[in-house]
Formats: sequence, C-alpha cells, structure tokens
Amino acid sequence: MADALRPTDSGRAQRLAADAARVIEASQSTDFLTDVNRHAVSTALGTSAPERAERLARAISDQGLRTKALANLVAALTTDPRRAESIALSMDDELPKPFTLVALAVGTDEDDRRTLLFAEAERAAGRLSGPDRVPALLALAKAYET
Repeated sequence: MADALRPTDSGRAQRLAADAARVIEASQSTDFLTDVNRHAVSTALGTSAPERAERLARAISDQGLRTKALANLVAALTTDPRRAESIALSMDDELPKPFTLVALAVGTDEDDRRTLLFAEAERAAGRLSGPDRVPALLALAKAYET
C-alpha cells in the first residue's frame, strides 16, 4: 500500500518543475532565498529543459550556489556530453572545475575527447593554489589509474 502512495509520473514532475521555473523567472529578487530557489529549480529541470536550467543557474548571484547548480546540470547532461563540457568549461569558480572535467573524461567513450578533457582538468588543477590543489591532483591521479 505504501507504494500506491508514491506516484511516479515524470510528465507531471516536469510540468511542476516548469511551473516553479515560471515563478522564479518572474522574480527580480537577488536575495539568498531566491538564489536557493533558482538552484533547486535548475536542478529539478535538469535534462527535461537544459537551456532553461542553465539560464536559471547562471542567474544565481551567489557564486557557490551558482557553481553547484551548474555542476549538477553537467552531471545530469550525460545524454549531451558536448553541452555538459561547454558548461563545465564556462564555470567561473575554478575550485570544482577539475573535478567536473575529470568526471566528464571518465564518462566518455571517445579516446580523443577523454585526452582533451583530462588535459583541461590538469590545466584547471594547475590554476588552483595551496591546499585546494591537492584534492584536484589526487582526483586526476586516481582517474588515470582506472
């Protein structure tokens, strides 16, 4: 009976996310709560409306939330790896960039593309300094072993 209480209707889920997007898109506010809502709506839209999800993510004024929303979108776009790569490369926060690029490199079946993504991830890791650089380098090292 508990299963009957949990409806699964992806069409309805997409419509509700689109309704939430309309509400948040109408808001001109730049406060933190609006940013949190933009992040949530962008994540909910994900692959069903990637252009809209990206617009909402880029409208987030808080850099940390904007980066998380864009990283979530990159992870969701497994069916459109070129777009995911473009979003990852355009992220303005350097800290998560090497990790995002490593994930894309590991996820691709194209050898040439994998090589390019690993090279870009190494460049992104090289732009980090101090202790921030260590986990990025270790993520790269681990990815190269697999």
